[in-house]
Amino acid sequence: MAGGVGIGFHLDDDGFKKAMDEMIVKAQEVGEAFVTQGGLLVEAKIKERSPVKSGTNRRSVGVHGVSSLGAGTWSSMVGPTTVYGRRLDLGFHGDDSLGRHYEQAGTHYVEGGLDASQGELGSLFDALATAALGV
Repeated sequence: MAGGVGIGFHLDDDGFKKAMDEMIVKAQEVGEAFVTQGGLLVEAKIKERSPVKSGTNRRSVGVHGVSSLGAGTWSSMVGPTTVYGRRLDLGFHGDDSLGRHYEQAGTHYVEGGLDASQGELGSLFDALATAALGV
């Protein structure tokens, strides 16, 4: 700093690194808990909206493939596993492999379940992050 006054300080590298490592572990734990618990919340909302006849489609809805994608990023899939679950959700217009014709409107129960979960998902994330950070 030409002609100016500077202020110096010392940073304890070991203490800082330890604190950052602990924060990273907590962030990973929050991410996994949020994706798992949030997935279960979305699952419940989708099941509430599932167009149920036999209940098979409703029972097939679940949280699948919770996994870490690295650096605090987590992923999971929530939805039905029945072959016809997608048709119930999005609808189907046309002929199937047996030649039967369908004009089936979609119920959009998967998207509806996700939309209905938004407020609770935000609250869940806030609660998990607050608890992990001790704030």
